[in-house]
Amino acid sequence: MPIQYYYSEPDNVLCVKIKVPVVLAEEEVQVIVDNIATLPELAQKIDHIDALLQDFEARPIFVHEDGNRWNSVIEEEGWEKFGWHWNEHRQPVVKKVLVSGTLHKQIYYVDKNDHVKHVGEDIPFAEDVTLDVAQPAVDENDVYVQLHHKKIDMRWDLQRNSRLQQNGVLIFQVKVVEERQIFVQVCPQLNERCPRGVNIIRDGGFQFWGNNTNSIFWGASNVLQEGNAALMGAIPSEPASLFQIIEREFPNVSPNCQYRLCFDTKEIPRYRDVHGGVASYSLIAELSFRDAYGNVLSNETKSWNASQISDDRYSNYCLNAVSPEETSEALVRFSFEPLNPVDGGKRKLPPPCKPPAPPPHVPPVPPPHVPPYVPPVPPPHKPPYVPPVPPPPPCEPPVPPAPVNTSAVLIDNVTLVCVRELET
Repeated sequence: MPIQYYYSEPDNVLCVKIKVPVVLAEEEVQVIVDNIATLPELAQKIDHIDALLQDFEARPIFVHEDGNRWNSVIEEEGWEKFGWHWNEHRQPVVKKVLVSGTLHKQIYYVDKNDHVKHVGEDIPFAEDVTLDVAQPAVDENDVYVQLHHKKIDMRWDLQRNSRLQQNGVLIFQVKVVEERQIFVQVCPQLNERCPRGVNIIRDGGFQFWGNNTNSIFWGASNVLQEGNAALMGAIPSEPASLFQIIEREFPNVSPNCQYRLCFDTKEIPRYRDVHGGVASYSLIAELSFRDAYGNVLSNETKSWNASQISDDRYSNYCLNAVSPEETSEALVRFSFEPLNPVDGGKRKLPPPCKPPAPPPHVPPVPPPHVPPYVPPVPPPHKPPYVPPVPPPPPCEPPVPPAPVNTSAVLIDNVTLVCVRELET
């Protein structure tokens, strides 16, 4: 693809004088070349005839007429604006084209012994062709004729076994061309560091998919193809991501530049409808720059919730970021995060309340055996110390399940362009 771009920045205009071919006239020409040839011997038939043109050329034929006659044509074409001059009394005009050359033929015939032989002949020709519309020229020394699409149609009739009547029809396209000098505006060279207006995102319109879940130029998770867009949230209750890495190769990411990331998005409400489902999600756009080792140098993010994204038409959202000095690549990523638990949007309920279990019964320990004797004063017997049991905690009411997200979003027309080059 040629390097081409639109330049709309205000700047001084540099004009350069160049010479370009201008087609004055274009017509199809037909030339008929007839001749009778005598074969060197008697022939049963003509097998075929090969023909080609040699020394084929064409040149324009001029007449010089009153320049005032062509004044209206000159004014319409604006000759004087480009520095072309015409003579009021002697203006060169192309009316005819003279074509000439040699028709070389190889005649293959069958002799009386059924042998195929051939004989060659050259037929010179010259013919002038009158143009349908005469054309004035600025300088007749700069006018020439081009020939295109040459065709030859050969027909013949063998008479008296040696006399060959031939008819050749030559068809070709004639273009009368004049080299004219004009002034053109020279555009400034495309900035190699910051090519303004050039989208460095590959397939920003999501035209190329390997299948309906895998875009060729994008990495994706929980994403589907939806027409000419990417649908994030094929399963609305689960996160989705869409990302692309841009390397530092022209015309890709460069250091010390300000970039602008823009995209179109809209919501698809109730993409997968469930009872009690709501639109509860966040869409996060991220633009980060990394060095040659993959370390993150800077990271800019911006998020929008469900209430900020329209569900009836596409809206455009943008994000600005500056690439640091060590930038080697950039990462563009979109994240779709539903605002509910990952486990299907349901919270786990606490176990039901149960009364506290009583402490296990501890039987009293009998006193050791003592030989019989009369103690002076028997000590009183005390039971073992048992700590008091605390009261059970109050029962908490069950927590209802969180609402499940049922909406998805469409991403389209992703662009990452360099806005300006920063001073270093």
